[in-house]
Amino acid sequence: MRTLLVLIGLGLLPGCAVGPPGQPPPPEQSWLLRVAGIPPGALYPAITAVPGEPGRPLAALPVTLRTAVERGRDLWVQETWGRTGLACAVCHPDASMVRGWASGYPAAWLSDGDRDFRVKTLAEVIAGAVQGHLGLALSPDHEAVRDLEAFLAWQGDGARLRPGVSGINRPAEGWLAELQGSVERGRSRFVAACGRCHGPGVLAGAAAGFPAVVTGAGVLGLDAFIARHARAELAASWSRPELADLTAYVVSLSKGWPLRAGRLVRLERQRGRQ
Repeated sequence: MRTLLVLIGLGLLPGCAVGPPGQPPPPEQSWLLRVAGIPPGALYPAITAVPGEPGRPLAALPVTLRTAVERGRDLWVQETWGRTGLACAVCHPDASMVRGWASGYPAAWLSDGDRDFRVKTLAEVIAGAVQGHLGLALSPDHEAVRDLEAFLAWQGDGARLRPGVSGINRPAEGWLAELQGSVERGRSRFVAACGRCHGPGVLAGAAAGFPAVVTGAGVLGLDAFIARHARAELAASWSRPELADLTAYVVSLSKGWPLRAGRLVRLERQRGRQ
């Protein structure tokens, strides 16, 4: 009953709303947790106990990836971002709720309080959730977002890539069609900008290895890797929607492959191509 009253006071029933985006949440929200005497993790025992090890134990991960996953896990279960006394796991307490997320993106998405309906990468959705629920603006390239993405990828280890289907619920009507449009736009951009060096056959299965450990850059999701690679090789800088389209296309070439974060994939130039 105490937990229920606190959740109601926090505005978490229903909708997990914690205040207008861009504004600090009311101070009484963190105060309620303290007054109720609820310690960190009490509202989300399933995640705090780390039911993880879904496909591979942490010890089996490459060191750099394991470090990112551990940081992401701590963010998920403990980090309150200094604002509300809340962590991600308050709204998402069961690991089974999130194990399909990493394998289900890019996806058409409309976040809480978000009016920008389009295909988005997982990093964009994570950043949007942090801003929408906590009023804290983070770039999709922020290290905390990368770490959370790595944690979710580890939770989904072994799940087959199903872009557009990020959970147990069926996508809303028209969302898969939106994703297909994104894939087609991404394919056109890929052929024009990247096709000279990379053919579709070379990329089959590549997306299943992300987030990956990239030399000199740490752990990167596929969208961050594509952006970095484009800046280095093409001196190109794409908008977030353009980058989401490219990511959607590359992921479409790996549909059905099992997610296995940390598997480094080298995109080689095709022989005979200039």
